[in-house]
Amino acid sequence: MNQLQIDQLILLTIKRLGINGEGIGYYKRLAVFVDNTIPGEVVEVKIIETKDKYAIGEVVKFKETSKERITPPCKYYDKCGGCQIQHMSYAEQLRQKQLLVVEAFDRYYEGNLRKIRFNETLGMEYPWRYRNKSSLPVRHDGTKVVVGMYAKNSNHLVYIEDSMVENELITKKRQEILDVLTKSQVDIYNPKSKTGSLKYIVIRGFEETNEED
Repeated sequence: MNQLQIDQLILLTIKRLGINGEGIGYYKRLAVFVDNTIPGEVVEVKIIETKDKYAIGEVVKFKETSKERITPPCKYYDKCGGCQIQHMSYAEQLRQKQLLVVEAFDRYYEGNLRKIRFNETLGMEYPWRYRNKSSLPVRHDGTKVVVGMYAKNSNHLVYIEDSMVENELITKKRQEILDVLTKSQVDIYNPKSKTGSLKYIVIRGFEETNEED
């Protein structure tokens, strides 16, 4: 039975990451999920949601922070739900991804886990601008056509001009498309009235060959 209450304050040590990038600590053996935390950090947490087998909290104060904590480079990081672990150094991101694989095998693999060798996660020299496909919802903000990403666990759209994970060719071409749409009579989808024909813009761009569609 969940012993935690909404708005209750607890002190929590983050033990590991969840599959969605959230930190997980334990209060009397009950898992508590907390966004924007790193394993090893000690945080004061306010409970915002309770379930039978877990709870969700938000950080009120950091008591001990990880040496792997960095300032997220994306200006939309704390607004949209597109990226979850930019608050970690890239080296720590790779390490945590490896641990997620190990934990998955530990939970579901029925063989001898000691016979399996888990290699380190391969990283990139420059871990940005790598995505060559973008699919984003379209809206009209009153003056122009825009795109965005949904805030986490929400249908609220955060308008985005540039994403650090997509390549620059996509960003450039999308803005050209948005400029054309702003000047055109295309009927943009309105979620409130559920009218309009254009809901998404999908672009693929390959900088190596300068191709896009």
